[in-house]
Amino acid sequence: MSNLSGLTETVYSDDAILSLFSGPATIGQMLAVEAALARAQAQCGVIPPSAAKAIDEVCRGGQVLDMLDMDAIATAAVAAGNVVIPFVKQLTAAVARVDAEAARYVHWGATSQDIQDTALVLQLLQVVIRLDAGLESATLACARLTGAHRDTIMVGRTWLQHALPTTFGAKTAGWLEALERSRLRLRQDASQLAL
Repeated sequence: MSNLSGLTETVYSDDAILSLFSGPATIGQMLAVEAALARAQAQCGVIPPSAAKAIDEVCRGGQVLDMLDMDAIATAAVAAGNVVIPFVKQLTAAVARVDAEAARYVHWGATSQDIQDTALVLQLLQVVIRLDAGLESATLACARLTGAHRDTIMVGRTWLQHALPTTFGAKTAGWLEALERSRLRLRQDASQLAL
């Protein structure tokens, strides 16, 4: 199997973004989804409030990741066809240790796809926050550069040939506009993720 991702992952990402998609981070987002699902169902009268409280406490408790066997989840995911099925089995067992009755309501009425897709959206929203911060930093730096070089004369270029003189500030103003457009598009796309 080719390891092309090793050649390109540092070009298209960084450790902070890659960490958002690690096994523990993915499971952490699935726990957040299951907790939110239980709370919402209790508010709507679908499951007992006591069950939602127990599920929420297990999902949001720091020790839950220690209670889950990530290797077993990964192995079982191959046979199950997705990671959610073995995850829910282990989460149900963890809730049962706290409240056997509440364990009956873990993942109540949800599909694996519901949990997996919602967790992925939560991960992507975190990526958007990081990308937006990077774009903001680049935009501010480019704005400073544009202001500092407003009157710095340089050779204009067209089709790799000299053209009429311009300023370096005018050139960087074009970069600044592109960064601002990219940031706007990122925010517009992010608003669609959360639908």
